[in-house]
Amino acid sequence: MANTFELASKAVVAAAEGDLERLKNLVTEKGASLTLGDYDKRTPLHLACAEGHKEIVQWLLQQKVDVSAVDRTGSTPLIEAIKHGHTEVADIIKHQFVNETTVTPWTCENDPASVVIFYDPLRSGGGVSSTIQDVSDQTAVVKASEYLYKTMKANNVKVASVQDIVLLHAGQEGFQALLMEQLNCVPASSDLEFSASEIAAFKKTVITGMDLRQLAFAATNHITFKLGRHAQGHVYAVSYDIEPLWDILQTRLQMCTPAGAVMVGADDRKFSTNLLRFLLSKLGMPILRSIPDPLKMSGGDYIPAGEDLCFMGTGLLTDEAAVRYMLQKDLFGHKRVAVVKDLFDRNKSRLHLDAVMKIVDKQCVIVVESILGRDNLRRRIVDEYVRVGPKKYELRIMGMELGDYIEAQGYHIIELPETLYNGGISVINLGLGRLLVSDSAIANLLREDSNFKGSVQLLDQHFSYAFLGKSSLVFRSPSKESSLEMKPVVGKVERVWDVTKVETPAQTTDTVLMVAPIGFQTNLQTAVDNHFMHKSNETANEIERKALLEFSAFHRNLTDAGVRIVLFAAERFHKTPDAVFPNNWFSTHPKSELGTSTVVFYPMKTESRRNERRQNIISELQQVYDREISFVQWENSDFPHFLESTGVLIMDRVRKIAYAALSKRCYSKIAHTWAHRLGYDLCLFHASDEQGRPIYHTNVMMSVGTSVAVVCLDSVENQEERERLEATLKKSHTVIAITREQVNLFCGNILEVKSKDGKKLMIMSTTSFQAFTDAQKRKMLKHVDQIIQADIPTIENIGGGGVRCMLGELF
Repeated sequence: MANTFELASKAVVAAAEGDLERLKNLVTEKGASLTLGDYDKRTPLHLACAEGHKEIVQWLLQQKVDVSAVDRTGSTPLIEAIKHGHTEVADIIKHQFVNETTVTPWTCENDPASVVIFYDPLRSGGGVSSTIQDVSDQTAVVKASEYLYKTMKANNVKVASVQDIVLLHAGQEGFQALLMEQLNCVPASSDLEFSASEIAAFKKTVITGMDLRQLAFAATNHITFKLGRHAQGHVYAVSYDIEPLWDILQTRLQMCTPAGAVMVGADDRKFSTNLLRFLLSKLGMPILRSIPDPLKMSGGDYIPAGEDLCFMGTGLLTDEAAVRYMLQKDLFGHKRVAVVKDLFDRNKSRLHLDAVMKIVDKQCVIVVESILGRDNLRRRIVDEYVRVGPKKYELRIMGMELGDYIEAQGYHIIELPETLYNGGISVINLGLGRLLVSDSAIANLLREDSNFKGSVQLLDQHFSYAFLGKSSLVFRSPSKESSLEMKPVVGKVERVWDVTKVETPAQTTDTVLMVAPIGFQTNLQTAVDNHFMHKSNETANEIERKALLEFSAFHRNLTDAGVRIVLFAAERFHKTPDAVFPNNWFSTHPKSELGTSTVVFYPMKTESRRNERRQNIISELQQVYDREISFVQWENSDFPHFLESTGVLIMDRVRKIAYAALSKRCYSKIAHTWAHRLGYDLCLFHASDEQGRPIYHTNVMMSVGTSVAVVCLDSVENQEERERLEATLKKSHTVIAITREQVNLFCGNILEVKSKDGKKLMIMSTTSFQAFTDAQKRKMLKHVDQIIQADIPTIENIGGGGVRCMLGELF
């Protein structure tokens, strides 16, 4: 080892003295290392640049030495050339660096890695312990950095730090604009004020006085100057704070698609986003656009699987509205986009899609087992969109379980046990199945799977997965050998659901629309007249998680029973706590019922409920139905009137009779207008609870199926109205009378649907199932094939609605 170090040191001296022949002899005849360096870790390239020896620099570059090598002080060969004024040598290094680090868009996570960039905490100007997870001291960071270089170089991957790239382009076009954005100025005391022009002038003065190293340092850190004012009026810096932008790569502020880079950083990350945008543009990556507020997206939710397909996760960090924006603007660059929805789990330990799923070779995907399986309440489900034209994608698959979808594409799934999961899958794919793995158990799992055809390199103890896996960005080179051959989509794409093709009117459907209860909580606006709602001492997050698990089980039960579900999701920023109850703002009617397939939109009483009419859902409905009727304008009249769809209108679709309890959510005038437009007869009445309060929605006290009806006649105190209601029902249905107490237990809030094979299903909650008497259930089962129950106590108690409210019928 001593001889090796001695030879390396002699090579450094030869380079410093400009003796090219002696340097060549040391390398070719003696075997001296060009990378080991001397006692200060200065390589021959460091000294050749520092001394301005152009010929030696050119020869060293021909030997493919590392132009980004860092010595003990954090200096690189380029810094040495700049510091000592050797412009021509610096230009040679820059040219070489640009050639090595220029990147292009790629298509698959299994494409060969070409460049890895990382944020070097030792050159950040800030503390180390806060910058790299799992790395507690400077020595560990040094070892991790050195190991990163060594490992990547052995795999023919170029490594460059953020600081290197910025230094390379410091002073070039666009750089001053970046610095003007990055430097932050605030008054040193509350009694001081500074104009925008004063702050801009101060920044320009600071920038003008910096050399290239200082400029690069300023760009890669968030520097805040606290400003004061001299008696003469001059602005000066009282002090300054430095905050390293260590999260620039860890927070996944970019998404690199085959079309180019999409910036996804929010306002609170603007300094890191500005820097990253500059870096990507200088590396040659086209910048497409940024995701606008309030939409949320994380690059960690994007997994490219080839030119044909990508996986895009939605959940805690990426919302569906952002994905729709990407689709509408044609930013993905893939023919198909599989949107992997985290609707039921929403766990912070599984934040990103790439934390629970990775493509590990051409035909294998490793997935955390806790999110797989049709019966798993935490399962992920997939909606697939197919590109059918410029800026036009159409929904092709909806609600498919993730494991089923992955296997349908031809992949083999390697299931990662939950016991081996530590908040991320400790695997880096360098392309074509060449894996770096920092966990020996995961390495063994991969090696033992007969379908995995790649290679596994187990990383040593000096390496932190967080250092590379979470705090770096891997660029790749497109390869035709990296992805599965998937059949291209040809011809017309068939819709997920379509208007029922039946010749005669039908009372029930086999397809329903549901909305996952993200952002679910007590709605203070609707609590005024919904007396089924109850307050809770639990936090909003606790309530939401309970509601999501209840919803997940209900969704699974319906799917298992053969009911088609068109599933959407609310987002917290929509501020629609009752979105889980979609039946109140639309209804659908097939051609067999009205002569033309029709979707009807209704006026809602409260602002929060009106916000549930989201354009993406409306657009899907408009594409399916030939006619649209809207009564929404009644909300904005001088005397607003409301009619909350199938919440207040209980339709006998075969006989075209609508039963409705008049209330503040069901006005007689608009009900008559609705009946005239749709050709229905009305059976209107007044209904109240045991305390004499009006029943706000008819569907809490009655339900009409194909041949059986459930109704609380006790709630209709007017004898004439009660007798008319009962007589009208009995002309066509067997009537099951329920009590007011049973109404409070949601026995009226039930719905008959049918399965895909035609079975009649009565859907109700566990609360209502237990409240029905055995005799009532026996009577009901004479008219339906099966009772499906859902245990949804949180949704019932907090939201004040039952299973019927959760189902929007699609005829």
